[in-house]
Amino acid sequence: MKNKSNIPVVILAGGNGVPLGENGENIPKAMICIHGKPMLQYIIEHYIKFGYQKFILCAGKGGEMITGFVKNYHPNAEITVVDTGVENRTGSRIAQIADMVKDNPLIALTYADTYSNVDLDKALDAHIRSGKTATLLAVNNPTRFRILGLVDNDTSVRGFASKPVLERDFINGGFYFMSKNVFSLASLTKDANCTFENEVFEELVKMKQLNSCKHLGMWIPVDCERDVNILKQVLK
Repeated sequence: MKNKSNIPVVILAGGNGVPLGENGENIPKAMICIHGKPMLQYIIEHYIKFGYQKFILCAGKGGEMITGFVKNYHPNAEITVVDTGVENRTGSRIAQIADMVKDNPLIALTYADTYSNVDLDKALDAHIRSGKTATLLAVNNPTRFRILGLVDNDTSVRGFASKPVLERDFINGGFYFMSKNVFSLASLTKDANCTFENEVFEELVKMKQLNSCKHLGMWIPVDCERDVNILKQVLK
């Protein structure tokens, strides 16, 4: 698919911040500064490199910092910041911006706290070929996240396990492509406790509508100061 400028990229940027430095100042993950640029900018520029030009930022805590950044950031792209609540979970945030994107056949989705050199063309092609409602990036990183139920060369996600223990285990890497059918799911609601990665995924798995695309390259989630320092070294 050559023209991706009309595919909206939804970035979830409303979660808790990371305590940084000696004073433990809590910084929204999207605005963590890496070599003079906020994390959010690195993520947006990665999508722009692949031809995406429309971004919707689902903000919450620290939303005023994100809004201030966008006002002074002038890429060749359209960026909209939406206040989706301070305590709302991921599913609720996505449901709140449904009217802004539901007329688009395809939607891209990611988080403001994960950096990756993911090949977005490969992931999009995998989604289109699958014919399923959603495709997630599966990364090989045995850590604290739930294992995806992938079997051999079958890319369908069959379920989740609690803790990754082996190098062959894959986890959810947080980069998604979805069809607009996702907004018809009963589990995706504006309720503040609606979680995209739990209720919505479970419904997709039951429907056999959750696909995956494996990524063996760089993938760094930022959850603490140690992760920030790792990312600084990688992007040095």
